[in-house]
Amino acid sequence: MKILVTGAAGFLGSELAFRLAERGNMVIGLDNLDDSYDIRLKLNGLKHCGIESGTGRFIDGSVRHSTVFPNYSFIRMDLADRGQIAQLFLTEKFDAVINLAAHSGAAGSMADPYSFVDSNLSGFTNILEGCRNSGVSHLFYASSSDLNDMPENLHAATRKAGELLAYAYSKSYGLRTTGIRIPEMDNTWETIDASQLAEALESLIVIEMETENQNSEVPWNIIVLEAGTFI
Repeated sequence: MKILVTGAAGFLGSELAFRLAERGNMVIGLDNLDDSYDIRLKLNGLKHCGIESGTGRFIDGSVRHSTVFPNYSFIRMDLADRGQIAQLFLTEKFDAVINLAAHSGAAGSMADPYSFVDSNLSGFTNILEGCRNSGVSHLFYASSSDLNDMPENLHAATRKAGELLAYAYSKSYGLRTTGIRIPEMDNTWETIDASQLAEALESLIVIEMETENQNSEVPWNIIVLEAGTFI
């Protein structure tokens, strides 16, 4: 199976990409390597998967192949780049997509609203369009377990809007989507065992793909990943 993992340099994305590649899947990881948090942590995440740059730089659009898994490649790309994302989907023909790329943090969202809109709304719409136009069978995407009916900050609002966008694409186009509400955590390796969280997420994804009901009226689902699942 060919799988796209976005946010592949993050603490969760890198662990999940590692596990999926280890299972023998063809995996392409995507990340824009922005400075939303310490870039050294992101580079360490890539190194964990055998992705390194000899010059210390990753050029936009360039492909790096893993030295650990011959079936894993990484591309630096911004989800908000509509043209690049559309071309990637048409070229690669993914079977499944796991979208973990997003800006997080309630306080930061009010101070820097455009970056949250670019990533969590424009970028996610580009993912949905790519899935729709290239025949992706299943889209998994990260949401937040802190959501309520009336979001009180821009981060929560974009997450809620993302779930509604996924529902609209599922109902209108039959695209199977599964939103996974993950507890918000600091982006540091010290705050959580990323391996345990990735294992829980991987198991959930495998179960969803094996038991999906193709006859459901709307192929849309939201799952809450409880903290007790992986801690």
